Amino acid sequence: MKKNSTLSDKLKKRLKAYSLTAGALAAGVTGADAQILYTDVDPDAEADGVDSVFLDLNADGIDDFKFYVNNGATASNAYNVYRAFASARNNNAIVGTYSSSGGYSYPYAVNAGDTINESLTFQNGTFQTIGWDYFYYTNSSTAPFTFGNVRWGSGDQYLGLRLEVDGNTHYGWARIELDNTGGGAGVMILKDYALELTPDLGIPAGDTAYPAPPAGIADQSELGYNMFATGNEIRVNATETIDRMTVTSVGGKVVAQLSDVRGNKTVQLGTASGVYFVRVETAKGTRVEKFYID
Repeated sequence: MKKNSTLSDKLKKRLKAYSLTAGALAAGVTGADAQILYTDVDPDAEADGVDSVFLDLNADGIDDFKFYVNNGATASNAYNVYRAFASARNNNAIVGTYSSSGGYSYPYAVNAGDTINESLTFQNGTFQTIGWDYFYYTNSSTAPFTFGNVRWGSGDQYLGLRLEVDGNTHYGWARIELDNTGGGAGVMILKDYALELTPDLGIPAGDTAYPAPPAGIADQSELGYNMFATGNEIRVNATETIDRMTVTSVGGKVVAQLSDVRGNKTVQLGTASGVYFVRVETAKGTRVEKFYID
């Protein structure tokens, strides 16, 4: 089975292009402030019975969720059968319900705008039924039997996701569609997804925007430095002393920290690929930037 990964070369290039740009994140971010990593999957990723879709929610090179379909027909050929499944990996989870009688987990379709947080029920099973529908072979508009909470042919739906990273809990969403309009070959389509980078903070389903930086936040030149990322390095040219520079993962783990930086400096980061943050503290102010490591 071919792996259809959402962390494409195009996405890597796009993340890198946005890395270390002025205004990417507000300075002095606190735990109460939203920081959303949004990804538009372009072109859409499809699970079609041959290819599965593997979702790397925080772009760290580790697959967090798997989506796949298994279509067919009944023995009598009276019905087409459309089945979409999800697998939550590495102790991650999907908003849904669990049936103790059958031992199955069923993800919910979360309404757009509803907040995904600790108040919801999550399932971390590796075999979860998103939608399982039987359609009359001669009349596909009639569905006599259904299992799961997401219907085939019902348009865009949101899944609520929970991600465990470096001992911290993050929440996110994925927008999918179960499409059975292709003449019997049903596909599950992943269109976009987002992750709230602040641990334990909820995210509304469908929310994509970063908050606007507060007024008065200085750019790099005003704080007396210039910085960019290349490969797994951060290169700094500080015309004024940087009191402290701290690099953290999306889970909040400190991967590098320097003090009293001035002049040209190259910081080697021997760490996994993914999205990271660098916090720069100077006498003139503090700024947080986002970048991507290959």
